[in-house]
Amino acid sequence: KITSEIVYKLCLTLSPDEFEDKVFFESDAMCGSSGNNFFEISQVQNRLGVVGSILIAGRTRRVTSIMTYKMSWMRTNYFGPMSRLADRFNP
Repeated sequence: KITSEIVYKLCLTLSPDEFEDKVFFESDAMCGSSGNNFFEISQVQNRLGVVGSILIAGRTRRVTSIMTYKMSWMRTNYFGPMSRLADRFNP
């Protein structure tokens, strides 16, 4: 069974910081009215410094799409939940 603590540790390991400016890009303009948006590499390759591949857990992975986000989205969907879980697992 996958516990909340396992999910928390996995999310710490795969922190957005590891993917920032590689496959995650903060951009209010590219999100439009949404909190986040996804694009195929071919749509954004000339506008962003998109990498062709990234290293995850010692393995190279090809990048085929990226996500743009607004900071409010990241706070709601990552920083806030992770802060609450940190309080729970690291009292």
